[in-house]
Amino acid sequence: MTTTVIAGKYVLGMREGRQALLQDHYVYVDGTRIEAVTRDAPAAGQAVIRYEQGLVMPGFVNLHAHCLRGGLFRGIPDDLEMDPWVPKLVYHILLPLTGIAAKELTPGELHAVTALGMIDLLRGGTTTLVDMWHHGQEMFFDVAKEVGLRTVGAPFIMSASNSRLGEDGNPVWDYGNDGLAQLAKSVALFKARDEGHAGLAQVAIGPHATDTCLPELLRECRRAADDLGCLLTTHFAQTPQELALLRSRYGMSASEYARDTGLLGRNVILAHAGCSTDEDLKVLADTGTHVANCAFGFAREGQNFPYARFARAGVSTGIGTDSHGMDLIGELRVTGLLSKQFFHQAHTGTAHELMRAAT
Repeated sequence: MTTTVIAGKYVLGMREGRQALLQDHYVYVDGTRIEAVTRDAPAAGQAVIRYEQGLVMPGFVNLHAHCLRGGLFRGIPDDLEMDPWVPKLVYHILLPLTGIAAKELTPGELHAVTALGMIDLLRGGTTTLVDMWHHGQEMFFDVAKEVGLRTVGAPFIMSASNSRLGEDGNPVWDYGNDGLAQLAKSVALFKARDEGHAGLAQVAIGPHATDTCLPELLRECRRAADDLGCLLTTHFAQTPQELALLRSRYGMSASEYARDTGLLGRNVILAHAGCSTDEDLKVLADTGTHVANCAFGFAREGQNFPYARFARAGVSTGIGTDSHGMDLIGELRVTGLLSKQFFHQAHTGTAHELMRAAT
């Protein structure tokens, strides 16, 4: 017998197209395929994995995380007085510390820290992960295989080097870093490590952000993702400074720039999108573009990027932990509360909505 049978006091399943809590059910799994969720007991002699008082449910799909940063830098920026907060977090803390880690840590140490982050993710219920990291950290896939985590790895691709903040608090970049060479590395990595949708490892094209990639590079990234048939993921509309730069440099809103450079469509996951206007959200909804909502991390700076705002606009919205914490249940709890507070409604951001979004 090749079928695995899992028995739980409760099973989170589906009934008539809606989530339902099923009591005393069996889940039959053949390889990677769920064959049935039923009350029917297995044949005599069939081994059963039993959770007598447990809840059997789908694993969480964590749509945006940085597990290496989460293991190394979590807690460092908490409660800091910084203005503007996110730009200083990124350019004064995360990018410099990431550079130091890449230079100072041995391959064995990077392996260990990545494993720590992934095990933390598994403990929090994540079984599928979309993670962004830097080229040179390809051992990500080896670690994921060791711990049994299904992963989509998206190495950063950037046009900018020597990122820093100017005196006015706006990011400053020295463009000219060879983003096309980084893209070529990602394409080569796809050909070497991508196992397809049935495998545990997939490779995505990961331009870093709309303001760290020149439009020509973003268009090439989109072309590569289409040619390979893979996902494209990037940071999008994270800060007012980013939107101001797009407006001043290109005369475009966030969604106009995304359309112009190919960052829209069903194979695209945009991380955060919290500063999107209502008009931007309509574009994302109309094009089937997905958003990874990481509300907990932005709540640390007093910002509310509520899940329900995206969902009400018809945007396909999933959940990510970013690099703040790896516990997706904790992320969901905070995400629900932030949506309720934003709309002043208890029935907004419900457990059922968020469970669907996270699975």
